[in-house]
Amino acid sequence: MQGKPRFHILLLIALVASLALGACSGGANGQGSTWFNLPSLPLQVQEDGTAKVFGFTTRPLLQPALVQQLQAANVQKLEIRLGYNGIHVYANGEDLPYIAWDDESIGNLRELLPRLPQVPNGALIARFIGLPRRVGIGVALKLPVAPGATPLDIPAWQGETAVSPETGDLGDLNTPIIQAGLVYDKSGVPAVDGILISELEKALGAALPLTLDPNTMAIIDALDVEKLEVTTHPNGINLTLNGKPLPGIAYDQEYLSRAINLAGPFLPTPALGQLLQDEIIPLVPGADVNFTVVFGNESVAAVSQ
Repeated sequence: MQGKPRFHILLLIALVASLALGACSGGANGQGSTWFNLPSLPLQVQEDGTAKVFGFTTRPLLQPALVQQLQAANVQKLEIRLGYNGIHVYANGEDLPYIAWDDESIGNLRELLPRLPQVPNGALIARFIGLPRRVGIGVALKLPVAPGATPLDIPAWQGETAVSPETGDLGDLNTPIIQAGLVYDKSGVPAVDGILISELEKALGAALPLTLDPNTMAIIDALDVEKLEVTTHPNGINLTLNGKPLPGIAYDQEYLSRAINLAGPFLPTPALGQLLQDEIIPLVPGADVNFTVVFGNESVAAVSQ
């Protein structure tokens, strides 16, 4: 019975220490690593999606169908770690594409969270969101082994990992280059690269669910959102809001391949997984994508290029 209070005491000490030291903010230049890492909270997931932790059974954490999909992918351990360079998901000890952040993107996210009505306790989350950059935290889900599968010898987490910088010429002739824009007027009516959405719908013979309702536009207006931009680079996807960077996604070819290898049970057909593995993923690191969404034009009818 001594393990439970010790873990909680350790966590409390870590929180207090990190907040106190955070006032001094050592290493605020965006370079470095966590000061120390707490062990991941161990959760033994059951077939029904509940979990056992320190002898107690939790409410359902996962849908039983999701547990079955993870079993079909032979995922026996799913570990989620928050650390200095992002939020990582390790499947059977191997890192997958992860949410990447730094001092600047964390600071911009901290400003945004309290203003998001969809995020409960946004102001509280904003206060503590930078904590994992100083003290690494995580949770380890040990999943039931699928019938007939061999239990894996998965090494314990040894520290935060990162993608390998892509080198060499990725500018293959088959590499996709996508430059696109979407402009919304104040009523939520969009135009795509200067073409009214109604004209596109006529040309395609299908409705495009791009028009935004008044409630969504009211939220966008309250957040003072003027421009949202998504761009790719060889090691990930960048996201900026009004020119300010937010946390993005980091990957390299090895990380992407791992994700696709595990994705089979989550895709509608095996053929799609094969297509992604053989044709799409090899092109992703060299893709040049820039997609911009602009809000608040007086009228999209005036937008023409």
